[in-house]
Amino acid sequence: MNIFIRKNDDDLLKYLDADEINNIKPFRKIIELNNNDINNDIIFSSGDKGKDIYLVAEGLLEIFDTNSKGKEIVIVTLYEGEIIGEVNFAISIKRHFSVRAKGKTKVICYSYKQLTDLMRKEKIIAAKINAAINDSMADKTIRITQKL
Repeated sequence: MNIFIRKNDDDLLKYLDADEINNIKPFRKIIELNNNDINNDIIFSSGDKGKDIYLVAEGLLEIFDTNSKGKEIVIVTLYEGEIIGEVNFAISIKRHFSVRAKGKTKVICYSYKQLTDLMRKEKIIAAKINAAINDSMADKTIRITQKL
């Protein structure tokens, strides 16, 4: 059960009000990608140690992996407003899947260090972000396990 009310379409900041979001805006990084089958815009790869969280601001991302025979399998497609990287943000493990842009895509990278520094200072923001991350992990686990 969640005690917070959704206030916007951003899956990471969905429970934050405008003032709380303004505390986070200064350290977000916007990345523009254009995977047109010539360049392969990978956000991160399986085995990476990164802990940043990414939000799909425009376009689509694909979570994919390669099976034991070397065949690539698209596991899930992420749409505008969805986040990826939340498991690695919460638990210090290597990334399990690779993620790439599908066509023209814009993502927002939220730095692990900057976000956690803010969360240490702002307990209500921390609670709201943790609730949003929990929601996203639960939703994505269901979607991925249904695909597998």
